[in-house]
Amino acid sequence: MITTLATELNLNTTQSQWLQDTQNNIDLRLIPFQVSYFLDQNLWSREAKNFAQEAIGVLIDGGEVDFEDRVF
Repeated sequence: MITTLATELNLNTTQSQWLQDTQNNIDLRLIPFQVSYFLDQNLWSREAKNFAQEAIGVLIDGGEVDFEDRVF
């Protein structure tokens, strides 16, 4: 799943590695599932992909993201 997300969202190496590393952190482990669910609910639209990619950047910087309301 993480490889698919990285490819579909056109993530850079840093973003891809961070997403992979979430699996080693109990507090972040669900993020790839949340992103995938969000994309599924939005039919993997370009807009949804752009939001997800930006959201990953926000999360990397320690911010919070509400995927349901599309708020950083």
